[in-house]
Amino acid sequence: MKKFQIKFQPEHLHQSKYGSITAPIFFDWGDQQFPEFGWSDFPVVIVEWWLNALTKVVAESLNEEEFMFMDGPLLVRLHRFKENQVELVCIREKSDLGSIDLVKEETEFVRNVDLGVLCSELLKTAQNIVSACEERKYKSKDLDILKESINSFKDITTH
Repeated sequence: MKKFQIKFQPEHLHQSKYGSITAPIFFDWGDQQFPEFGWSDFPVVIVEWWLNALTKVVAESLNEEEFMFMDGPLLVRLHRFKENQVELVCIREKSDLGSIDLVKEETEFVRNVDLGVLCSELLKTAQNIVSACEERKYKSKDLDILKESINSFKDITTH
């Protein structure tokens, strides 16, 4: 199994005049990245979504959830296949003939990850995002929501 990380690049963190916070964030296995190396998105929002999805897997014993991205038709589908192992299916959605109703999924690659590693990577990334935003004195409702989700996630993963 390749070393898995969720890469967040705080040196490129930016808050627009409208309050949106963007920065590179992507899944990294060393030899492969998804969506791609340096992918820029809305880390405060999507990591909060991912924490909620992973909370359902851990606390509610769901076997499938999705980590969505805001930029691009991209997602990572999580399949829990053992108590402590998950399969991450990296998917790019493509519309067929320009119709929004006919979306095809194209699997780019699939990797297995230890559930504990995924939990700790996601928590570390979320905390790093909050720290980087606070260092820059960024404020947003989304950031407050992320902080709440971090606390909830810590509650379920430490008990």
